[in-house]
Formats: sequence, C-alpha cells, structure tokens
Amino acid sequence: MDPACREPFLLSRRRPGRSVLGRFLVHLLVAALVLGLVPIPAQASIAKPSPPELPPFGALGPTASEPVPLVVIVVADPSGLTKTAFGELIAHTGPDPQPYAFAGEPYDPNVGFQYHRARWMDPRTGRFVSVDPYAGHVFDPPSLHRYLYAAQDPTNRVDPTGLDFQLPASLTALSGAVTVAISNFGARLAPAFARGGPVLGRLFQELGRYGQAVGQEVLLTYQRLRPALQIFPETPAGRRVIDFFVRMGQRSAWIEMKYGLPWSEGEALTRLVDQVRQALATGQGQAVLWSLREPVARQIGLVTNALGSSAGRVQIVSGVQGLFQWLVTYFGPV
Repeated sequence: MDPACREPFLLSRRRPGRSVLGRFLVHLLVAALVLGLVPIPAQASIAKPSPPELPPFGALGPTASEPVPLVVIVVADPSGLTKTAFGELIAHTGPDPQPYAFAGEPYDPNVGFQYHRARWMDPRTGRFVSVDPYAGHVFDPPSLHRYLYAAQDPTNRVDPTGLDFQLPASLTALSGAVTVAISNFGARLAPAFARGGPVLGRLFQELGRYGQAVGQEVLLTYQRLRPALQIFPETPAGRRVIDFFVRMGQRSAWIEMKYGLPWSEGEALTRLVDQVRQALATGQGQAVLWSLREPVARQIGLVTNALGSSAGRVQIVSGVQGLFQWLVTYFGPV
C-alpha cells in the first residue's frame, strides 16, 4: 500500500497501474470488478523498493565510473600547504616553493614521490612504490602489507626510513603467538610421554625447530631496523654447529637457541655445554645461550655448573623481549 493513499488498492493484472479491482474495507473485503472505469487516484502509486542506502563513501572501494579518492579530509599546516592525510598537495598559499612535504620529508615534484631513504612513497595513494624487505608477521596483520605506509595510520605514526614499523606491536604479537604455541605444546607433552619412543622424539625435535624459528624472527626484526646486522645460520664452530653467528661492524656473537634449557644431566646438557665451549674457543665475540621458555633457577644452575669457568663468558637470555633487548644492548639501539 502506498503511504500517500489511505485505502489499499488491488491492481488489475490485465491493466497494471491503471485500474482498480477492489478495495479493502475495514475488517471486510468487498470485491468490485471494475475494469478500466475507475482510474487510480493520482496520489496512489505502485510502491517500489527504494534503492539501498550506500555505506560511507569509499567503503566498497572504487568503481569504474566513479573513482574513490584516497581521503576526503584535508589538513592545512602553518606553511600554507593544504594536504590529504598522506601528504598529497591540494592547495598552496603563497609563491614560495616548498621542498619538504608530508612529515617533513623531501618531495620530488617531477615524479610526485616523497623520499623516505630506503623507499619512495606516493602521497596520492599513501603507499610505498617498492616492496618492504620485511615479510611481516601473521599475528601483526598490518605488517603483512609490504607497501603500506605507517600501518595505514599517518595521524599517529611516521616512517622516515621507509623501513620503520610499530616495533612494540610486532614484538607483542610475536610473544602472543609464542604463548599460544607453548600452551599447545604443553597439551601434547603428556600423550607423547605416555607413548614414548619415536613419538616423543619427534615432538622434542619440533619444539627445537619452533624455538629456533622464533629466535630467527627476532633477529630479522632487529635487522630490519639495523640492516647492517649480518646473520649466518648453522655456522660451524670447531666440531660443533651453532644455530646463528651474527655480526655488525667490529662486534660479533654466537647464539645457540633452544626451546628450553635442560632439566637434568644427560646427553642434551653435555651437547649444549660442548657447543657453547666450541663457540668460545673461536675467540669471535660473545657466546649467547637463548631459550624460548624462561628457565627456572634450577635449570640456570645446572647449565652454569656444567660450564664451569666458562660460565662467566656466556650470556643466558630467554624470551622474545629478552633476545631483542640483548641485541639492543650488544649491537646498539634501533
């Protein structure tokens, strides 16, 4: 029923839009077959569904006929420049040229890009024009977009190097992933111990590989901020192979990575101590023993006693934040 008409109408199928077949009276339907004699009143019309209301402009992305602008809000700064959120120039008050643009970075008017040292940024799209060497982390979704500028948050973040990112968020995301993984591994330990043999052995190998992968992710995170850091995996040291040898300038270090430190004497402890001693024997920098899980006093005491006089030359570090902090302390801040 059309809201403009007080009484509902039943339209004829033979002459739609022109004739009335009948009217509904209050609580009673009186059918009146009047074909073509009673025209529909002018205020009555066929009700048609109104087009759906579109979401905010740009929410569905650009169309072929009407491209969506990057932003619709512009900002004027004291220099007389009016820009979009990512620095695209909209208006310029005054005749003086301005070589520095968004976030104070150099701007090349010939190509329309801003210079961010490692990469160029296109302020018209809010994207870098070349790929980020950092692959990103699955638990930090913005980091997976390798052309994104400042995690799509130009109001609160800047990226003067073209390689910067939200370091605390990335480390927190990695730590969160580790917490989940440790919980999952813990649930699998009891069944593996019950079955023993190859099942338990495979689980311990998986734990070791995971710990090494997380440690490597921390090294790569630091390297992204300090590209001069060189990372050499599986490096021989005497008769042993150490997980990583890292070097930057005149400083270097051996890093042996474990899921967790040994709980008792045995083959695992003997092999670990020999690895550390072989690394120290090279005379190349510091020896670091890193474990993904934070060790308790008993584990630290066991390893320290086994190392003997060499213990004072070994750094025992644990966790995502702990390894990153050691890198900052040893090789310098980011």
